[in-house]
Amino acid sequence: TSGYDKTKAGLQYVSVDHTAGGKTASDCFAVTVREKLAVKSGGMTETDGIYTSTAANSLALIGGEFYEGTVRAEMYSTNTGDNGIVFALSSALSGFWEIGASYYFFFITETGGAYLGKVHDGKWSALSYTEIDRYVADGYHELKCERYFVGDEYAVIRCFVDGTLYATVRDYEPLHGTDYGLRAASSGVRYKDVETSEEKSDGEQIMDGLNIRNGDFTSVDDAFMAAAANSLASLPDKNLAYGTLSVKMTKNGAADDGIVFGLDEGGLHSYWESGVSYYFFFISNRGTAYLGKVNRGAWSWLGESQTIPGYSEHGEYEIKVVRTTTSIMCYIDGVMCLNYRDGAPLSGSGVGLRAGRAGVKYADIAVENESEYEFTAPEGFTIASGEFVQMESMITSTRNKSLMVYENTLESGTVRVKMNSGSDTNNGIAVRIKANGNTFYERETGLSYYFFHISTTKSARLLRFEHQSAKVCEEVGLSAGYSSAKEYELKVIFDGDRIMCYIDGAMYIDYTDPSPLSGTGIGLRASASAVVFRDFEVNEVCTPDRADAVIFGHSHAELWERSATDLAALGKVANLGVGGTSTIHWLNRIKHIASYDPKYVVMWLGSNDIAAGVTVDMIVERAATILNGLRAALPNAKIVLFTEFYQPGGGRDSEAYRAKIRDMNAEYTARFGSDFIVCDLFDIVIKDGVFDGSMFRDIYHLNNKDYAPVTQRLLAALADYIEK
Repeated sequence: TSGYDKTKAGLQYVSVDHTAGGKTASDCFAVTVREKLAVKSGGMTETDGIYTSTAANSLALIGGEFYEGTVRAEMYSTNTGDNGIVFALSSALSGFWEIGASYYFFFITETGGAYLGKVHDGKWSALSYTEIDRYVADGYHELKCERYFVGDEYAVIRCFVDGTLYATVRDYEPLHGTDYGLRAASSGVRYKDVETSEEKSDGEQIMDGLNIRNGDFTSVDDAFMAAAANSLASLPDKNLAYGTLSVKMTKNGAADDGIVFGLDEGGLHSYWESGVSYYFFFISNRGTAYLGKVNRGAWSWLGESQTIPGYSEHGEYEIKVVRTTTSIMCYIDGVMCLNYRDGAPLSGSGVGLRAGRAGVKYADIAVENESEYEFTAPEGFTIASGEFVQMESMITSTRNKSLMVYENTLESGTVRVKMNSGSDTNNGIAVRIKANGNTFYERETGLSYYFFHISTTKSARLLRFEHQSAKVCEEVGLSAGYSSAKEYELKVIFDGDRIMCYIDGAMYIDYTDPSPLSGTGIGLRASASAVVFRDFEVNEVCTPDRADAVIFGHSHAELWERSATDLAALGKVANLGVGGTSTIHWLNRIKHIASYDPKYVVMWLGSNDIAAGVTVDMIVERAATILNGLRAALPNAKIVLFTEFYQPGGGRDSEAYRAKIRDMNAEYTARFGSDFIVCDLFDIVIKDGVFDGSMFRDIYHLNNKDYAPVTQRLLAALADYIEK
């Protein structure tokens, strides 16, 4: 047969002497003629080119040979099991299912997945699995498999359903059988238009320094570029135990694209997530920096930043990871955006590239400092407990229960630092430290200080230590989207008996101590290792933060990331939004809002209350308490209440939920319309009378660009009050 390499196929050819009807071998062809359909298990029939399984666990071969090229079939599946096509099959048995045979099996699962499996001498292995888009349980689907060899290295197998590529696998131990056929888990599965051809894709490049593990890559101008969606490659000549991995990456649309490290391939040559382990740091399809972990197929979310400033779906970014024995620090364009301390770190040292879309380009790939870093002692601090080390401008705790004191004292003023906790532990700023001696931590005779920190329970908390006692002064929960892998700016302003504490510019604590501590020491404290501090700053300013406009409420407020620029006409904007909050969480935070002395206040609350089962009457009463409290604290401010809109998922797409949204909005208008400014947002997600789910980044939240109508409505509502 054309293009068929019999030696590579590894087949045994037998010469047979045959006599029949008195004729000698010279009168006959010395070949074996096979029936068009050879049933090896179960039952299968053929009528007018349509093959139908007549029993469970049916497997039949179609006459002819297939080695390289394409094999395809139209299959009508009854959704009763795994049904599809087999190829590269070899067996010496007259009947078999898996034992005693070797073949590839590309099939549609009973749950609608595209699955490529391999049977080798009776042993099963899974090569690829992907859910099928628009799968129809009772209907015909085209299955197509393409196979070709790349030199003597491996075979490439590409599998399609209805013309869509669902699997690209590189088998470094390929099968060499030439039989092909059909396999059905139950009776009644029908196949038609079963055929083979020599058509196949152009052979892929063999590239120095790159092993393709999924999808496809090409080499372009000293760079690697993904040539297919869901492409993954390892870099065989680069390893990273500890040190820095960096790459310049140019995106090509909305997808998850980035770098892989801590990779352990587990002996596999073709994979996506199953069977291997690695960390994956990437720029997500939403424009956020994201750190994930694959551990033998199990995915873990480790941390995610907010949208990268100036993000473009086609922009070029430097992606960098710094891995030490204590933590993983992630950078975009030189700015650290995530830090993570893994309690069960991966042990692999491989690195690679992973792209969600074709056209993503990787250049200037570099691995530096392949051994552990050399650190220095922190500049300007005395370590009172544990240990801290400094690398460039970053100070990292390397032991649990670490505390260090700054070289200068401060009676009143501001202390500020950027912090990555890396784990859910108690870490932050200590002020008004007074101690006997230079060695201390907490609850010790003669020791006293205030400790503002992000706690193990994901809250902003101020503690007061004095001798052996510890008192919680105030505590406020953080966003449902809080991640210990992200960097946050902590700030403490203290003057006399008042202590004000901020996270990323939002006030969380405003505490007045009737008997304030008198120490003048300041410092940083980490209850765990791998906590990273940078940009430590001290000054004598005691004035609380001010803003012309304050926005507060749930995640719609928090994720209005462009609110400062969108609402620049109002002046300086402070966004105090906390994801996951309901009206009950803001009843005692009026003083935090009022501390900014704003001219405009915007409240966005209610949808989480409804989701939690709070009645509309109770929501309105709590809203009244908040709004009236704000009016008393800020008599001259213009106070705006947003109504709520529909959301596309998470149970909030039900008619029962939506009916409550309509009822609550009506009550907001009726109850507060005369005393406050009710700004109606209900219809901004309705286009031509139909809910527009494309405005949402996920099942709850708007895309950044789709805050535009929110901006327009708010500025229109305040148009008569904005200072010209």
